[in-house]
Amino acid sequence: MTEQTFDVMAVLSAATRILAARVLTMVCLFMVFGLSCWAMWMQTVTACTVAGGFALFVFLPVLFDGRRRESNA
Repeated sequence: MTEQTFDVMAVLSAATRILAARVLTMVCLFMVFGLSCWAMWMQTVTACTVAGGFALFVFLPVLFDGRRRESNA
């Protein structure tokens, strides 16, 4: 009985880690979309730099880390 409970807990733990990685990726994707819309509306170099910098320094690392975690699971 304890082995079966342990297996269920291991599956639930893996599922929550995968779900959390997917949710984080989606949140970052929506933030990049919002910043890109803002940059297109502002039409300034600073706005484009902020949107591009966020995409490079936040979204891409989150995306690559999520894929690495999924391949290890």
